[in-house]
Amino acid sequence: MVVAAVSISNVMMMSVNERVQEIGILLSIGTKKGEVRRMFVYEAFITEIVGGGAGAIAGFAIGYSVVSTFLGTKAYFFLWENLIYLPIGMAMGVVVCVLSGLYPPWRASNMDPIDALIAE
Repeated sequence: MVVAAVSISNVMMMSVNERVQEIGILLSIGTKKGEVRRMFVYEAFITEIVGGGAGAIAGFAIGYSVVSTFLGTKAYFFLWENLIYLPIGMAMGVVVCVLSGLYPPWRASNMDPIDALIAE
């Protein structure tokens, strides 16, 4: 989870740094700071949903193949007690992703519009 948090934070910081002029334009035309923050938090949320969904599908497929290979039966794999861990893992991923993606939007929304517009 720590690696995922650092990676998401890094991706969000790169996204903010690449869009400094866009953020400057948004702030200079009167976009509220909260709207700029939400724009980046939604981006982090969508990134986690796509990544978490792909991870859940890959984890399910790999787990299925490992259980069927080593145990020879899949009877224990499809128990409700075992399958509940997929949405729990995705929910934990969403929480970590949104929490680690809070600093870059805060930084973006607190930029001075003039400095952001002259930045390259």
